[in-house]
Amino acid sequence: LAALDGKQYFTVVNQGNKQTGENGIFTAVEYVDDIDVLTRNDHGKVKKLVSFDLGKENIQMLGLHAVENSLVAVMLADDILTFRVYDPQDGRLLAELAVPEFDVHGQGKGLSENQDAAAAASGDESWIQYIPHIYENTLSLNITRLNRENYQNGIIISPRYLNIVSVKITDENDENNENNESKHGGSIKIDLLHCI
Repeated sequence: LAALDGKQYFTVVNQGNKQTGENGIFTAVEYVDDIDVLTRNDHGKVKKLVSFDLGKENIQMLGLHAVENSLVAVMLADDILTFRVYDPQDGRLLAELAVPEFDVHGQGKGLSENQDAAAAASGDESWIQYIPHIYENTLSLNITRLNRENYQNGIIISPRYLNIVSVKITDENDENNENNESKHGGSIKIDLLHCI
């Protein structure tokens, strides 16, 4: 869930095996009480801002965040960590950054290559979990890759690996605008600051 200018935006996090159907970025338009949901089958209204066809695009949504005046979708696109910046008003894609330096499969960190291959052969799915940190126009992710081998009696023993990835989103018009009045009037840029 991301909040921006009094509106709430959300996506459906999906990880794992090949997915089909649609996902997207949605905004809540009309809210209802819990009682209304239980008694009248009224679930409120949402508007789809951005649509992802999972049959055509190999996307696994990891999260959605409000950074400055933009929505930033964090995803794996073709198994590459990717950040996409969208305009919250009309859903236009403003910028995209793929981070191939991020080791999606986690080889060499935590598990040996043989252990990683054995986990893949056994069908032991792992997933990415992260804690986002947003400061002004910077989004940092403290990322942990986990799988079922990491749990014993419901307690995490050790993560598969840890990473920190930070990106900076800038509106090039805002950099030259003293009054900072522009909201996506110019060109949006996303830069990788760290991938460790």
